[in-house]
Amino acid sequence: MAAARPAANVLAFEVYRPAIARMLGGLVRQGIDNVRIIEADAAAGMERLLPTRSVYALWMFFPDPWPKPRHHKRRLLTPTFAELAASRLKPGAVWQLATDCADYADWMHDVLDKAVCFTEDPSALESRPITQFEHRALDAGRHIVELAYRRVG
Repeated sequence: MAAARPAANVLAFEVYRPAIARMLGGLVRQGIDNVRIIEADAAAGMERLLPTRSVYALWMFFPDPWPKPRHHKRRLLTPTFAELAASRLKPGAVWQLATDCADYADWMHDVLDKAVCFTEDPSALESRPITQFEHRALDAGRHIVELAYRRVG
């Protein structure tokens, strides 16, 4: 997705060092130089590093679904995170999400449908590369749910 936008500054938040190493290797192999990776939790990084209304697009593909109900509080997408994202996204910006967990997809819909700053916009879905997690999900026969919400106001 960064290669398709060579003039864009792409910022990635990742907490898992081996994933950072894989991303860096892929970027070098493909000659992509418009991506910066920060080893940080996405919520903390967005809150501390990104100015209000400065983000043109947000991509969140296959976050940990924390499937056990007692762990739902650990999910990245929460009402609080949706408010933070809304504050950082420019009006009209698109938040594209993907998951292979049906429960998390329902959760995403519920959280974002209740957020007054977002409206669902399936026409805004863009093609994206298939991630390692998506390959595993497809091999296991799980259905992929893709969502797109637009920042309004």
